[in-house]
Amino acid sequence: MTSTTSRVAVRVTYLSTFPLSPPKNQTLPYVKLPEYD
Repeated sequence: MTSTTSRVAVRVTYLSTFPLSPPKNQTLPYVKLPEYD
């Protein structure tokens, strides 16, 4: 299983959405991602 690839894709998508360091309240959707460490 290559769930790591999916996580990298999600990470790239997140970084594209929030190129700057997001404030804590904008980190919420990021934290809601399933098992993202």
